[in-house]
Amino acid sequence: MLKAVGPKVSIPISPAVVAGHLFFATNVPVDLESGAFVGGSIETQTRQVLANLEALLKEAGGSLANVAQITFYLIDAKDASGMNKVYGDFFTVEPYPSRATLIVRELIGPAGMRVEATAQAYLENS
Repeated sequence: MLKAVGPKVSIPISPAVVAGHLFFATNVPVDLESGAFVGGSIETQTRQVLANLEALLKEAGGSLANVAQITFYLIDAKDASGMNKVYGDFFTVEPYPSRATLIVRELIGPAGMRVEATAQAYLENS
């Protein structure tokens, strides 16, 4: 059975889904409460994406320590260093998640959106 996690949004998607012990999320730089786009630098946007992930995991009964894999999508390779800096602020304890970073031509979302991330986690107590 699937369980939606996070606020309802205006299109038919869930910010995160729990399936048994597995957690799946796609995060963009929006405020989860208001739905407002959080623009600005890659650092600001990455911080919002990872704060959203952390909040959704907490709601599902987990934490960032449960993340097994995360993939970042950036529109500019030059943003990788800024994204990495913020990533290191959130993931501070080994073992770190497996990670991929892809450079894409564009992301579907508000103008100025520079990053999107998908993550999978294992929730022991779900």
